[in-house]
Amino acid sequence: MSLEDKSSCPDKIRTTLSEKEEDLILFERKKFKKTVDEIYLTLEIQEIHHRVHTHRYPVFAQN
Repeated sequence: MSLEDKSSCPDKIRTTLSEKEEDLILFERKKFKKTVDEIYLTLEIQEIHHRVHTHRYPVFAQN
């Protein structure tokens, strides 16, 4: 199954995905009928959340 769906292809997207991210995208597309943009936003938010909680952005990290 292709990750690309021309009806919901975003203008800009990071194209290097881990196998876990690919699996998540396929699951979200099938189960919840999400667009690639919606899934990409979710992945970006998760990455920022992870960085904050692993102190990669210490200014925002909670004590």
